[in-house]
Amino acid sequence: MNEPARRQPGSASQDVSPTPAARVVEKVDLARPAVIVAEQQLEPSGLQAIREACAAVGAEFHAWKPTDHLEGLVSRAAAAIGTIGPGSRKIPSDLASLVTDHIPGLPLVLIAQEALVRPIVTLHDGLVTLVDAAPSSPQLARCLRALLAESPSSSIAPGAWWAAIAHPTEPTPLRRREFRVGASFIGVIDGPRAVATIDTAPITWLRAAAGVSAVVTPSREEPAPETGYLGGAAAFLQLEVGGSRLDWFFLVPHAGAALALFSTQRFPPFTDLGRLRAQGEGGSRRLAAAPGDIAVAIAPFDAIGPIASLGLDPNEGGTGLLDRLEAKIRKAAVACSCVVIEVR
Repeated sequence: MNEPARRQPGSASQDVSPTPAARVVEKVDLARPAVIVAEQQLEPSGLQAIREACAAVGAEFHAWKPTDHLEGLVSRAAAAIGTIGPGSRKIPSDLASLVTDHIPGLPLVLIAQEALVRPIVTLHDGLVTLVDAAPSSPQLARCLRALLAESPSSSIAPGAWWAAIAHPTEPTPLRRREFRVGASFIGVIDGPRAVATIDTAPITWLRAAAGVSAVVTPSREEPAPETGYLGGAAAFLQLEVGGSRLDWFFLVPHAGAALALFSTQRFPPFTDLGRLRAQGEGGSRRLAAAPGDIAVAIAPFDAIGPIASLGLDPNEGGTGLLDRLEAKIRKAAVACSCVVIEVR
């Protein structure tokens, strides 16, 4: 079965010599992920925004018509982009065939021609993404980054925990990784590590089982929440999937950790779970989850300031929040660990 690309950057290239009657074909990086664009459906301004977004995420813009052959593209295809007409509730037949018959499982982005209930709407466990009309190139780039994020390694046993970023044995600069699990985006940042903090700085552990769980802890041992062992976790958060229902489960964070929930659909749009600790409350909290929710946990967070003052905007999505956090952490040069989980 044909499968979409796994989005690993590379440097191989292929030269294609034009014939007198053919257009010049640019060099193609065979390891570079390709975004298939149904250009006949899109306005010039939309095509330009998509080109800029592809360049921003390091992907190839590949113009496509339904009559085009896909040989040589299937292994590199990472997403497809088209449009959907106003009032339509069906994927255009040519694009539906592309992502079901020709490249099954290929993520599809549809630019709407009418206003949506929120800027990004995901369907079919994240395989179909609806984007508000006339998106900017930064908006499209954030969307593509979430879709191009890596999948957890196939070597990880079902239900097992894994260190999101490998524990270093020597000083390292700031490091960042991004994952996609179903319709969820997960981003992790580890601040710079000096000799004195290599073994004591917190790290983030992840698990993808009936949802997504994250533990920010100084422990290098795998968490076991079922037995009550969380390795002295500074922060614990879990996005639980049960049938058609999504729930957040949070433990009130320890001193020195920040835990917050952002959303474009909630009022208020920002919930600081760390304030519960400051008010002397402990234990756990369970909240219904909804698309557009973004949970953020950081430990320690003192060096980058109160989480409410960081200027984080849920309208920028999980990748946008991660960018802002990276800038703050890089400036503070603090050996923290940060995780962002977005319900898409």
